[in-house]
Amino acid sequence: MVAAPAGPTAEQTAAARTAYGEGQRLFHDGQFAQAQAQFEAAFAAVPNPVALLSVAEAQERQGKVADAVATLERYLTLRADAPDRAAVQARIEQMRTRPGVIAVSSDPAGAAISLDGTDTGRVTPADIEAAVGDHAISLSLEGYEPAAAQTVTVTFGSRQELAVPALTALPPPPVEVTPPPVEGEGSGDGEETEDEGPGAGVWISAGVGAAGLVAGTVLGFLALSEQASFDTTPTEASADSGERLALFADVGFGVAVAGFITALVLNFANGSDDEEEGEPEAAAPTARLHLAPVVGPSGGGLTARLSF
Repeated sequence: MVAAPAGPTAEQTAAARTAYGEGQRLFHDGQFAQAQAQFEAAFAAVPNPVALLSVAEAQERQGKVADAVATLERYLTLRADAPDRAAVQARIEQMRTRPGVIAVSSDPAGAAISLDGTDTGRVTPADIEAAVGDHAISLSLEGYEPAAAQTVTVTFGSRQELAVPALTALPPPPVEVTPPPVEGEGSGDGEETEDEGPGAGVWISAGVGAAGLVAGTVLGFLALSEQASFDTTPTEASADSGERLALFADVGFGVAVAGFITALVLNFANGSDDEEEGEPEAAAPTARLHLAPVVGPSGGGLTARLSF
């Protein structure tokens, strides 16, 4: 006759009760790894399969889904008549459908993560959930060559690290240097540099000369008209008027001559400056025009003297 196996001693039962109670306290405090250790100690002291249910729950809270499934399957093996078999089996099947997590990192960080060719909208470092099976992870970062896709096998409820080697930086783009346009040539955009032409002083002087010429001409005709009247009917008033008009006509012609001479000088000076621009030579001499009216007993005029 085979003797029945002896039950646990009082010391073993007390140890199991103490360890299990400590495990429950730690579990409620959120210290799941320490709680798991206490539940396993209680099972070691008294191998009661019920303690495995608590071990599996602590493992699941730590993300160790595969370990939790193995612990539950062990529970069903040790307790063939388990009244909760259907519920435990359903729990196992539910755990087997859980996706895994791939912790992706790169050097440098900030690379866009693609899963099986689809952008995840996440950048490294990041945790990417993936269904059970094989998946391709690829990274891309501006300024770097795209990283070759890496195949990762995901198991249910698993978590694994994927550290992509240092990304290879792309060479900097060539810098285009546009030389400055050469003076006197086109600006480089198909347009030619326009000649500025004579300066304002030239136009003003020419305008003064033209005005003097017109005034002198008009006054000269008036003076001739007065002279004709004097020849026909000699009077003192006609003689005085004719002399004044002749005087003013001479002044107008003098102003015209002075204006035109000044315009020519200024235009010549501007042309010389354009030809010698950029050369470290002495400044061009300054031209000065001196005008002085001349009035005589029989007429008047304007003298001009140009000095450099």
